Amino acid sequence: MTTVDFARRSSATELMDSPSIGFDEFHQCLRQLTIVNGCVLAYRPTLRWLKAMLRDAPADKRSRSSTSVPAAATCCAKSSS
Repeated sequence: MTTVDFARRSSATELMDSPSIGFDEFHQCLRQLTIVNGCVLAYRPTLRWLKAMLRDAPADKRSRSSTSVPAAATCCAKSSS
């Protein structure tokens, strides 16, 4: 088993970045990331960023009826660039 040095960011290709990964395996990776991110509270910086982006987005770009977080983030990111 290979040991991982967590002191530095890895430059190795991740499984999720590989074009050969299938949908089921990719979906499993996302589920496992959800568990890990919940345990280590890694989702908080992302939600803080998203809240700021939504707050600062132009009114015509915001929609309270939209339930799509990725769509809202994409819209806001385009507005801020």
